[in-house]
Amino acid sequence: MLFKGSAYRSHMPHEIFRSCHAEDIAISRYFKSKKEKIITLTGTTSIKCRMYNGLEEALNGFSKNVFHFFGNSPAATVAFVLATTLTPLFLFTFGLWAYIIWLIGAAAIRVLVSAASLQNGRSNTELMFLQHYYFIIIVIKAFVHRSRKKIIWKGRNIY
Repeated sequence: MLFKGSAYRSHMPHEIFRSCHAEDIAISRYFKSKKEKIITLTGTTSIKCRMYNGLEEALNGFSKNVFHFFGNSPAATVAFVLATTLTPLFLFTFGLWAYIIWLIGAAAIRVLVSAASLQNGRSNTELMFLQHYYFIIIVIKAFVHRSRKKIIWKGRNIY
């Protein structure tokens, strides 16, 4: 997210949204509602950012807001996990050709998304099963955090 420093100091959005699971999304919406100029960028070499310092921090970071990607619905999240996990297995019942067609489609999506975000399409495609495994771990962690009403993010409990 990019916005003017004066707008940030005027609104102090991280203070307002410090307890939000997806504070970046909340801040973007807030700035738009206040008619402040804001831009989010993807697929540019102008700016580089490292969101997380290690696997555990990344898993916790994504698990804090994974439900928000699915309309804040744990049921929709589980449905997506089940569909994306079981569909390839189900396709084997129709023969190897059905699985291969699915695999080509999944790989094509990976390559297109990688191109849009200036990532390596080949490595993203090669790692798609491992990425899916970690996605499942993220969803499980989200349920654990939700049941315990505790997730520490940037030194504070955001539940």
